[in-house]
Amino acid sequence: MDGSGEDRKDKTFKEGKSDKRMGMRALSGALLLILSIGMIAFGVLREETTEVFRKAVQICLECIGLG
Repeated sequence: MDGSGEDRKDKTFKEGKSDKRMGMRALSGALLLILSIGMIAFGVLREETTEVFRKAVQICLECIGLG
């Protein structure tokens, strides 16, 4: 044997590890997306949007020297 079987075995092992890592990244990304959507919905239900908008306007007015 010329060792090509060993190279194939190493490649298969590395590909499997990479696939698992990609799956974990996809799962963590999906969980972060779901958590973000949930937090935004929670803020909207508590009517925080008007408070955030008011603070944003105040900051913008301070930046241009009117606030």
